[in-house]
Amino acid sequence: MNLFSGIVLLGVLLACAVVGIWWKKSNVLEILVLGVSFWFSAWVVAGMGLFVLDAFRLFRCACATAGLIALTGIAAILVRRLWDHTPWKKLAEVSFDIRPYGIPLLVCAAGAVLVAVKHGFFGMGQDEGVYQTVAINLMNGITDRQQDFA
Repeated sequence: MNLFSGIVLLGVLLACAVVGIWWKKSNVLEILVLGVSFWFSAWVVAGMGLFVLDAFRLFRCACATAGLIALTGIAAILVRRLWDHTPWKKLAEVSFDIRPYGIPLLVCAAGAVLVAVKHGFFGMGQDEGVYQTVAINLMNGITDRQQDFA
């Protein structure tokens, strides 16, 4: 695993921890789903800031996302400790009973089979092709806001 993947994994784990602290009592699947959603939301906010500054790089965005989530986690701990007077042992109570989520898990497993097939590249001929082209540019290190052709 490279450093970028490690930072992303750290950010997702921090996001799950923040969600667990904020919701106090929740199920492990709820924490996982909401944590990943929180990580994506933080990625969008951090990426937007870096794009505005014309300084976007994947590693830089992953670090900014993890930092933003860590700051949110500190705020969540302060809220729980200072305003709610929650003891350290009771910051998060996690239930590992996944039986109530059996049907949604089966639907997600069936959906994963349906979306597992690769689809072709659209290019610039359709709206979704523009996003694919920009994603390929980002993966290849072309991160400028404006690109001029010769």
